[in-house]
Amino acid sequence: MARNTLWLSAARLGAKLLSLPLVIVLARGLGPEDFGQWALAVSLVAVLATLADGGFQTVTIRDLAPRLERSRSYWLKTLKARLWLSGLAALGLILWGLLAGRGQGSTGLYLLAGVLLFPEALLRAGQAVLNAWERMDVSSAVSLIQAAGGTLFVGGVVWLGLGLWPALWTLAAVNLASAGLMLWRLRPFLPGQEVETRSAWRLFASAFPYGLLALLTILYFRVDVIMLASLRGAQAAGHYNAAYRLFEAGLILPAALTGALFPSMARQLAAGERGALAASFSQAVRFLVILALPAAVALTFYAPWLMDLFFGQAYVQAAGVLTVLGWSWIFFFINAPVGNLLAASDLMPRFVPWAAANTGLNIGLNFWLIPPYGPAGAAMATLVSEITSLGIQIVFARRILQAWPPLPGLLARPGLAAAVLFGFWALPLRGWLNPWLSLALGLGVYFLALLAFQGLSREDRRLFSRLAGLERAAGD
Repeated sequence: MARNTLWLSAARLGAKLLSLPLVIVLARGLGPEDFGQWALAVSLVAVLATLADGGFQTVTIRDLAPRLERSRSYWLKTLKARLWLSGLAALGLILWGLLAGRGQGSTGLYLLAGVLLFPEALLRAGQAVLNAWERMDVSSAVSLIQAAGGTLFVGGVVWLGLGLWPALWTLAAVNLASAGLMLWRLRPFLPGQEVETRSAWRLFASAFPYGLLALLTILYFRVDVIMLASLRGAQAAGHYNAAYRLFEAGLILPAALTGALFPSMARQLAAGERGALAASFSQAVRFLVILALPAAVALTFYAPWLMDLFFGQAYVQAAGVLTVLGWSWIFFFINAPVGNLLAASDLMPRFVPWAAANTGLNIGLNFWLIPPYGPAGAAMATLVSEITSLGIQIVFARRILQAWPPLPGLLARPGLAAAVLFGFWALPLRGWLNPWLSLALGLGVYFLALLAFQGLSREDRRLFSRLAGLERAAGD
């Protein structure tokens, strides 16, 4: 379990770190218009590949783990269903491209996005079987190789100035090669001793609820780029996507921290240790808030400089988008430990309709705010949706903890320290200093203010030690 957790964490973090340089090269090399087209294609693939997956990613692990002898038969049937769904999605994309017209991207873009769905189906099918065999090291290694290949070859094509279409076809070639590698590595894990008696349709029917939840999640994170491209054009999507990539890079941290804490919190809830569970939850929230607040304040003052630093002058006008998304960090960071509580409990089926409603709210806000405000409207939709998501999850957290989470007390002292930091960066001194020096001084001021307000407790330092593997928690 420890090895698999390490591999999955390394694959997730490694893929993000490998993709960030590619995003920077794409944004600078393609410009906002073509970068928006790239973002549209990638977002369409992400949404439709999740739809074409049909929930098999989760159900395959559930069904195969007890009876690995039927892996070959099961894999062939689910792969058949995935490929049929991918074909239908690709056909729908091509028809949409023919009807959309030049204002929403060329037909060729939708055709290529449809092509990308098929290697994605092969990769996901193989990954699910490997995870059922608890060989996350193999699936994670393929994911890292795919990410490295994309950055190296696609980034190289753009670096040479060959443009959008060669970059997209290179991405298709990298994904096809990765699918071939997955099939080759999958061979030892496809024994044929037993036959899966259920039809592909029955397997899809049992997997559909899981697919619906996965689709809601991916829609929440990808629909804004698609809607921006449709309602305001590719350039607006390119500006938003550049800012969103920096915002997304910051999400690695809460995912890693809460992932490390999840086993302990699950054990505490299973054992009925509500006091210990509440303490773990509070420590995680306070620790993440301490990190999120200065990051949000920093983007308020340094967003134009960061956009220019990473993506170039053509993207500076998206600085306001990055600022709004930065304040969304605070609510996302708080939501992450609440998500741990939900995942460890038996309340997830009751939570799914509320998650669907919040995704619907996000889509509705995008429809309302994007036409008048463009990328800034999409960022505001994300911020509002994160706030409402926190409100919904807090209600569920109260049922699990049997008390309201003490959020005001957890936010008060870090909030005072963040206010001091805001005041420091609002001084004229910031304009006279080098941005790097100003950032460093501001973070020093924030740390001293935290100490002065007693916002950094001994428990926070112990939590850091546990996450870093330097100290074992009681009962671990």
